[in-house]
Amino acid sequence: MDDVDVNVLQIENMEYLFDMEVDGDQEELDGDDDDIRNGRVPKRYLRDFQNPFEHWNENQFTSRYRFSKGVVMYYILPLVRHELDLANSRRGLPVSPEIQLTLGLRYYATNMFQKANGDIHGLSQSTVCLCVRRVSLALAGLFTQFVQLPTDEEQMLNTQLFYTIAGMKGIYALIDGVLIKIASPGSAIAELFRCRKGYFALNVLAIVDAKGSFRYMDVRHPGSVHDMTALDRSALKMLFERGFLKGISLGDPGYACKRYLFTPFVQASNEAEQAFNDSLIATRSFIERIFGRWKKKFPCLRLGLSTKLDTSIATICATAVLWNIHVNLNYSSRLDLENLDIQPEAFAEPPRAGLSGLEYRREYVMRYFT
Repeated sequence: MDDVDVNVLQIENMEYLFDMEVDGDQEELDGDDDDIRNGRVPKRYLRDFQNPFEHWNENQFTSRYRFSKGVVMYYILPLVRHELDLANSRRGLPVSPEIQLTLGLRYYATNMFQKANGDIHGLSQSTVCLCVRRVSLALAGLFTQFVQLPTDEEQMLNTQLFYTIAGMKGIYALIDGVLIKIASPGSAIAELFRCRKGYFALNVLAIVDAKGSFRYMDVRHPGSVHDMTALDRSALKMLFERGFLKGISLGDPGYACKRYLFTPFVQASNEAEQAFNDSLIATRSFIERIFGRWKKKFPCLRLGLSTKLDTSIATICATAVLWNIHVNLNYSSRLDLENLDIQPEAFAEPPRAGLSGLEYRREYVMRYFT
């Protein structure tokens, strides 16, 4: 009998608790109905966005986002705010342009997993993925504004500055290709992107000026494409051959020697050719250092991009824009054209009509290195 009484009491208590829960839900629903009738829509939940501009001090912010608070807020953000605002939906809980930009910069600066990046701000992985893509496309849209071919005055300036490195006359730009690791694009074209080092990559063709900023970049070529093939397929070759770019550029032995592109001698046969090789290598190593500094500032380029192919291409263009912003803001004022004394000895005589690249290089060595 005692067991039966206990069970009966438990059932009665459960019914009592059930009645209380129903009554409580009914009261909450009645309250919501009152709010709706009065024109007030109750907010169901809040999302706590961590504001990195307030949370980190200046040094901590710069180490995590690669730019100071002032540069991000008052220089970079105004350039892309319009695009990020248009991408925002006013439904639900939109992500502010400030948070979207810091999400993108944090990804470039750390190559952080998107889920871990979203945990900082209470966002899902899919939201972070969309934000990184929006920021990359917005910055890539500024590519032609920040990555431009040098003007005639800037070419003269570059010639002067390159001459001070190792005595090479008439050099206005350095050219090279760099491999950027990416995730496998999948489908039948995947193996086209496998580079000579065994991983999937994009072969990025670029020219660099004496400041270290990018003046041309082509990110269309898969990793299996040779550097010379990438140059032959680019618009840069047409600009060289039609004389829009004056002077001489320097490349590694992977390129063919042209009237506008000098490469080192494979085997120097005399002291003059050896001196030419030494001077060329010392000058051309500058672009290798720029690639290394570019990848160090944005480790996502060094560790590998795990996004889709089109997003990876946009990310490379975006980081090139950010790199040029960094160079323009931090390079010393010694590149002021008005105050620079151009030295005539820094310029080389142009090639005579009809000379091939090998003949012009031989004449150049005899004139300046004998």
